[in-house]
Amino acid sequence: MKSPTFRSLACLTVVLTCMTPCLLGCSKRSMMQSALEDPEERRETFRMTLDELEEHPEYVDDLLAEARARPDVLAAIFGKAAQTFDDPEVAQKVAAQLAEDPEATQAMMTSILGAAREHPKLRRAIAAAIMARQDVTTQILVEHPQIVQQAVLGGLSSPPPPPAPTSDP
Repeated sequence: MKSPTFRSLACLTVVLTCMTPCLLGCSKRSMMQSALEDPEERRETFRMTLDELEEHPEYVDDLLAEARARPDVLAAIFGKAAQTFDDPEVAQKVAAQLAEDPEATQAMMTSILGAAREHPKLRRAIAAAIMARQDVTTQILVEHPQIVQQAVLGGLSSPPPPPAPTSDP
């Protein structure tokens, strides 16, 4: 009868014999592809990644830098994230982040307003947001009266955006 130690060593030898080629020959990419193919393994891999990012927030900068180097991936991430902004809790968290960075907020608002010229639904959404927060809108207009002046004078010197359709396309 073989001893438990001998059986353990035999099992270890079999495992190492079978695994060594994979460990030596499998690339990081093939291991990652294997982990992502199965939906449950993929979710677990993402959970573990998020756990690490939670434990080491400084890694988020590296993740963002890698995503920025891949515009299609970054656009997909932002697109999916934007779909969650209709949740008031998520929207408030994003707003709190932007409130900490006025330059980023200005760039974002400028881009949104630029996109609104060609998107009537977006103009209606902006108008609804302005109307929903009249207190803040009034505060901004009182603090910056040049906004109204520029809007009136600008409207006289440049063609207005196309009118919003009467029904949603």
